[in-house]
Amino acid sequence: MSLSTTASLAVVDLLARARDGEPRRRMLFVTDNGHGLGHVSRMMAVARRLPPDIEPHFATLSRAYSVIEQAGFPVEYVPSRKDTGGSWTSWSEMAEERLRGILALGFDEIILDHVRPWKFLRDIKRQHPGLVLTWCRRGLWKPGRNAEVLALARIFDRILEPMDLASIRDRGETTKVGGAQRVPPVTLLDRSEILDRPAARRTLGLSVDDPCVLLQLSADSPSQLHDVVDSARRLVKETDPSASLFVPVHPLHPNVALDIDGVITAARYPMSRYFRAFDYAISTAGYNTFHELVVASVPTLFVARETGSVDNQALRASTAPLAGFGSHITTLSRAGDARKDLAELADPRLRRRMRVAASELIPNNGAHLAATWLAQGHHTVTRR
Repeated sequence: MSLSTTASLAVVDLLARARDGEPRRRMLFVTDNGHGLGHVSRMMAVARRLPPDIEPHFATLSRAYSVIEQAGFPVEYVPSRKDTGGSWTSWSEMAEERLRGILALGFDEIILDHVRPWKFLRDIKRQHPGLVLTWCRRGLWKPGRNAEVLALARIFDRILEPMDLASIRDRGETTKVGGAQRVPPVTLLDRSEILDRPAARRTLGLSVDDPCVLLQLSADSPSQLHDVVDSARRLVKETDPSASLFVPVHPLHPNVALDIDGVITAARYPMSRYFRAFDYAISTAGYNTFHELVVASVPTLFVARETGSVDNQALRASTAPLAGFGSHITTLSRAGDARKDLAELADPRLRRRMRVAASELIPNNGAHLAATWLAQGHHTVTRR
């Protein structure tokens, strides 16, 4: 991973904040590990936009904690249950003890980004009555999933809901309850922070003139990822033979080497800083990647990945053609459908229309509004 890439965010200067000796509100952002960096990136997006009288810290279950550290935030790594290999009971005891130890350093608020809050937060709240608990809970859950978790909303003083471009089609359980402060889609970078096409291509080592295609794909194992990327490469080359292809190395899997002829790989975080390098993309449809591609106005063929999680990637992906900024296919193995969609993406006229459509969809980054709301200290207490 490139230190210069992440350090360039320059989001926190704790020494400067402490020089005048004024008391600071201290917020602890707590994130799940998830399948990627969605929880981490979303909370960093909010934390880096807080006013200087608030001191953000992190505790994360993600093995990519170095991304947070390199961006300038103090961070404590708490291994997830999957990484410890223990039972839920033993893991909960360990996690609760670690969180209590962190809170002993003195925090005013916890902001938890997790689809399944931990029940031990009830006891922590009782023992820290002045501690404000905020649940960052994005929607677009698969219908019928996770309903029992909503009862845990009682633990929290307020709920923040980053919305989704597919929110109007959302039929998940979060749509049946109120009490949340909703903000537009949250992305780590604003449009103004994304490099222009020439600068992004120079940094990534891509041709100045040839078509360039981003393959932002994922799989359960290195061999499966190799096969998925190779399938995408062959499909692109059939419809656009002169295209260069780029696959970013994921911060969670820095040692996964993709030796595929004609595919360039490199480690960059945040990858969204370089999205304007690409004429179009083939991508999964997780919350962060989906909205980051829209913010950068990259015409995209979205392929929803089924991870078994509560996130309704398929619904999100299928929104792209409805809004006119991309295409959607259920699987790359349906070569005929993929060729049709890729032929459209290879057409410069259609890409221009998709870019215009995308540019109108997210006028404001919800991270700014979320940070302002947190800073104001409003309590939207939810009781059922």
